[in-house]
Amino acid sequence: AFVIIINRRNKQLNEQRLSSKQKERESHILRAMIKGEEQERVRIARDLHDSLGAVMASAKLRVNTLGHQIPKLKTMDSFHVAEELIDEACHNVREISHDMMPGSLGKYGLQEAIDRMCATIEKGRPEISISYIPYGLESLDDDIVATNVLRMVQELLRNVIKHAEAKE
Repeated sequence: AFVIIINRRNKQLNEQRLSSKQKERESHILRAMIKGEEQERVRIARDLHDSLGAVMASAKLRVNTLGHQIPKLKTMDSFHVAEELIDEACHNVREISHDMMPGSLGKYGLQEAIDRMCATIEKGRPEISISYIPYGLESLDDDIVATNVLRMVQELLRNVIKHAEAKE
């Protein structure tokens, strides 16, 4: 009976070890996938900023040059609309690029990155007041988790701005 009990106990321990190793393996695979996704985001953001951003800046310069070369264009509404659309596109490319590749996270850490994001939103939307009170973020030292927390905060703030019509 004693041998049977020990065998069952050993079998249970072995199953627990196997289960633990399987969970570790799954965790490792998930981390690798998330890291790969982040690297791809950074690549896309860099390409977006460097190529499309440069093309948009060149288009803006060309349109401005046309306005100076042909003064009559400056009086046309469609010219001003085109300038505004190019400005908006440049702004959107820069914003999307920065959202995909949060450079401030690597430079300053999660708390400062969120603080800067809040300040940027307040600067761009003076009708909104954001109170940011960091809690427990100083002990967060996992880069993957920090990046995901920053992305969650970005999305939450976007949703509040877009859907809640909040002032604070």
